[in-house]
Amino acid sequence: MMDPRSQSGRVFDTQGLSARPQDGVYGPSKSASMAEMIICKPGEGPQFSVAGDLYRFLATGDQTGARFALIHALIPPGGGPPPHIHHRETEGFYVLSGELTFYALDVNEVVRAGAGTFVHLPPERPHRFANESEQAAEALILIAPAGLEKMFAQVGIPSEVPVPMQPQDVEALLKAAPDFGVEILH
Repeated sequence: MMDPRSQSGRVFDTQGLSARPQDGVYGPSKSASMAEMIICKPGEGPQFSVAGDLYRFLATGDQTGARFALIHALIPPGGGPPPHIHHRETEGFYVLSGELTFYALDVNEVVRAGAGTFVHLPPERPHRFANESEQAAEALILIAPAGLEKMFAQVGIPSEVPVPMQPQDVEALLKAAPDFGVEILH
């Protein structure tokens, strides 16, 4: 049976992605050297507790030419940031485990997102997300363009576990946010 991703079993290229179904290789249409690749193995990458959540940087703007950043987030029960607006970047969330609740504040919409759910939040959308369950949730957060991870590193606490947010953490976040195009809503 022919691979449905190919046309007549030939290599195809769709917006920069090539596939060679005969050998199962999918990826960039131009070959990249290992020096240009980003490889972050399990447990690697800088890790910060931010607003009570734990963010491990899998790819940063410094590594991607500022195109995107990818973060693995551990959100404990009751976790999640305060309501806010991103004026620069779009965010994509892929829930790996547990459940997160997303609030689109400008349209009064609530989405409960369990494992396997993807949620995209465009710039200028007032929102927040929260773990309202009794177990930790994990998600991959894609930020494009990159840059927001620098704010997380600036206001976060290097840690292996989530650290509950303290009043001084809130002050640091409120002070740094405007420099990164983020508006914290009260």
